[in-house]
Amino acid sequence: MNIKHLTFLVCPKCNSQLILDKKKFIFENIVKEGSLSCKKCESKYPIINYIPRFLKTSNKEVISFGYQWNSFPLSQIDEVHNLDESSTRLFSETTLNKDNILGSSIIEIGCGAGRFLNVIKKYNPSLVVGVDASNAVDSLSNHLDLEKENILIVQADIFNLPFKLNNFDHVFSIGVLHHTIDPFLAFKKIALLAKNNGRISISVYENSLAHRSSKNTIKLAFYDFLWSANFLRCEIYRYFFSRLPSRIQINYCKLIVPILHYLNKIPILRILRYFLPSTCYKKLPVSYSIVDTMDTYATKIVYQFRAKTIYFWFISIGCKPELLLSRDGWVSVSTIFEEKNNNKIISSKIKELPKSSF
Repeated sequence: MNIKHLTFLVCPKCNSQLILDKKKFIFENIVKEGSLSCKKCESKYPIINYIPRFLKTSNKEVISFGYQWNSFPLSQIDEVHNLDESSTRLFSETTLNKDNILGSSIIEIGCGAGRFLNVIKKYNPSLVVGVDASNAVDSLSNHLDLEKENILIVQADIFNLPFKLNNFDHVFSIGVLHHTIDPFLAFKKIALLAKNNGRISISVYENSLAHRSSKNTIKLAFYDFLWSANFLRCEIYRYFFSRLPSRIQINYCKLIVPILHYLNKIPILRILRYFLPSTCYKKLPVSYSIVDTMDTYATKIVYQFRAKTIYFWFISIGCKPELLLSRDGWVSVSTIFEEKNNNKIISSKIKELPKSSF
């Protein structure tokens, strides 16, 4: 980390100023190893391999994600596979673009191996920050220069973030909030980081089936039935797979998923992949199938949301939500804080939607 990054950081326990007390400089202002301490509560936080560490977790799901990304650190990096998959997702599921990244301070909550940070760095932000609860942060040095003045990577808990409020031009999170114990609270926590006139963008699992036409038919109803059956299959497999040790999960993904990935490209034989835990793609590299199988089945916590639910989240904190055109299976919403009110964000509650009578 750069010493200048201290202007963005606070103690996650008491929200007080941090000071750098132990340090090993690589060159001027860049700290590779050291520690931060809180002026008020005297809590101490190590800096290891350029990364301030505000969390040491024993949570099995968090550990499994860290193990996953350290096993496959370059699996979704665009230039490694000569693709634009990560940039397409970033620009369609947030309001970030090549022009508004320039000179902006941007923070990603739940950065994993940094596929989106890798895209953002190319367009000269004033600061790009990646936060993850797992030791996936250790994988980022494979494609990010952590000695750069405009790059800060932090290991921290989404519910106890070590950042000053109202400090970023754009806050975003793709594919993370639905894996937390309280997604709405996590949403409020990250919303507090944005500046007045800043933006927040989130993308979460959609509570729906695959894209379909509006007119109902017997054929379409049968199609929906198959999707529902597949949903049940996924939940049954997740129940057992998520309870396996991380090493077994990773070895399964390394050894079995590649076979299923290539079978998925063969008509008729592709049905075999449904008999085992797998998330396979026809048009993406096998590495995507490997890591997304891990994403799908290794965690016990998975929420899915309707677009109107996420709309109510944004309205509850005093914003006008903008629904973005994202891929099937995802709800992506963004907003700009025209008159940000932190007290309103903190006190906001989820609006109870009418429940089904079935």
